[in-house]
Amino acid sequence: MCSLVNAADANPNSLSPSLLFTKTKEIIESSPCDSTLYTTSLSSLHSIATHLSQTSAFSKNEVLEDVQTQLLKFLAMPYFMAKCYQNLPSSDPSARLKNINNCITLFTAYINSAEKLSMLSPEQLDQCNSLIHSAEDSEALNFKKLSTGQARDAKIARYKQEKAFKAEMNQLAAVLARRKRLNVAEADDFEGGDEEQVVRELEIKSLKRFIVLAVDEILQSKQELDMLKMLCDAQSLRAHDGSSSSPSPSSTSSPSPCSNPNHNCPPQNIHLTNITQDPTTSKLIFKRESLSAGVFRPGWNLPTMTLAELGEIELAEALQRDVQHKASEAAALEKPRRYEYLVRDGLEDDHAKVDASAALDQKWDDWKDENPKGSGNKKGELGDRNF
Repeated sequence: MCSLVNAADANPNSLSPSLLFTKTKEIIESSPCDSTLYTTSLSSLHSIATHLSQTSAFSKNEVLEDVQTQLLKFLAMPYFMAKCYQNLPSSDPSARLKNINNCITLFTAYINSAEKLSMLSPEQLDQCNSLIHSAEDSEALNFKKLSTGQARDAKIARYKQEKAFKAEMNQLAAVLARRKRLNVAEADDFEGGDEEQVVRELEIKSLKRFIVLAVDEILQSKQELDMLKMLCDAQSLRAHDGSSSSPSPSSTSSPSPCSNPNHNCPPQNIHLTNITQDPTTSKLIFKRESLSAGVFRPGWNLPTMTLAELGEIELAEALQRDVQHKASEAAALEKPRRYEYLVRDGLEDDHAKVDASAALDQKWDDWKDENPKGSGNKKGELGDRNF
């Protein structure tokens, strides 16, 4: 990471456009925590774009086969500029909204340039247009809008496609590493072609992978854009209400804390009056309810403890049940039992338990004498036999 930071701090004029773009690309793809690196990278990309425009490196009528191999990586300039705008530091929602708009514009420009270079199949082009355009734009441009299930399936397909492109790029990078390790000449065929063919195929795979990533980035940025618009509208509404309300004389002499926009006021409760009728007396019942700032609480019950706390409670209850079970087993062994059970448990030598079992056996024998086998509620014994 230190080398990347040093490359970002280096003077752009001291590096060639190719080397500067490579260093800037490495910084952006490493996702640095320092947001100022994105500002430096964006400045470097703008200088590279200016140099390419002055030298007329690309022609408007070119197709992908006409672009030189050493210039292919510069086709991803809009993608990396969009990544910079996406991660630029912003002080307020309006600045963030502007950055996200620039981000979406550049991602869309990259996809459009890929379309002109015929890097997208007709199916991929229709899918991209259906996903990245809004419902109004899709209707105006005759794009078929995808359903929720189709959008989910398309997202899964894009994920698999991105992984496949990445695996192919790793294989091509491994071929280049082997060529360098074995000192293979650039013009010699090695594992499917010369060095320029392998580098060209690697750059094209990289550009196609960026197309897949750009679609996902556009969808995520549009979700954030909707939230930012709502936040900016709310801020402008609050500012308008604050400017239109005239201060009263009492508020001029003794301003309240909430009149200061920099003061964080506690949320005010909303009062609601429910009017119902008593079914017995037919009188109106006025019930005043207070809706606090938690009106946006979800309709389902939120968790009240963590999984670790639940595990500790379950463990304590299990240990308590184990202690109670052992205590009940020990108490059951001390209760008077019949002599055959004492013999089964090897307690026939305990005289106290034997005496208690003798009394229990006597009671059991007396009950069997009073209730002989076969007696009870039998239909043969009902009524008078002599009747």
